[in-house]
Amino acid sequence: MSDERYAQALRTLCGEYYKQHVSFAEYREHRKILLDAMDMEFNDVSPMESTGDKQSGGYFKCTLGLMGLKAWIADKMRGNGV
Repeated sequence: MSDERYAQALRTLCGEYYKQHVSFAEYREHRKILLDAMDMEFNDVSPMESTGDKQSGGYFKCTLGLMGLKAWIADKMRGNGV
């Protein structure tokens, strides 16, 4: 995903939170997934490496989370005309 798409995804997520369409916990969860994906792509650092927890499958969780986040953002953009 390009840096512009990440910025758009972050803006969409923030907008949904400020419109109170997502809870604070959901906002933080989605934001973490997005920021972890950005860290992996631009800094080549996986969440698993940064926490040192090799057993948790951090990279796998982040990848699955990013796929879900992309679908969630696409749904919000279609539904709200963002």
